Amino acid sequence: MRTILFFVCLTGLLFACYDDKGNYDYHDINQITISGIDSLIRCDQMDLLHIPVTLEGTQYADTNRFTYFWEINRKIVSTAKDLNVYVNFPLGENEARFVVTDKELGTKAFK
Repeated sequence: MRTILFFVCLTGLLFACYDDKGNYDYHDINQITISGIDSLIRCDQMDLLHIPVTLEGTQYADTNRFTYFWEINRKIVSTAKDLNVYVNFPLGENEARFVVTDKELGTKAFK
C-alpha cells in the first residue's frame, strides 16, 4: 500500500514540475480617462443639469467605439455622452454614475 501511495505522490510531483508551453498572446487595452465630472454637484429641483464630459484613451480616441449611459439612483437617465437632464430626483444626496463601454472589447470605465 505504501508503494502505491509513494508512486501516486511521485507522479503528482512530476506533473507539478511540468513546464507549461501555452501560447499566451497578451496585449494592452485602451485605458479610458474620464474628466469633467466633479465628485459633488449641487443643484435645485427642476434645474437643467448639464455635465460635459471629456474622454481620453491611451491607444485611440474614436468615440464611435463607445456607448455611454448615466445612472442616477441606479436608474438610467441618459445614454448621451454629455448629461442634460432636468433635476426631478428626491431631495438630499443622490448617487450618480457615468459609464463608458468599448463596444469592440467590452471594457468599461466608470466615474
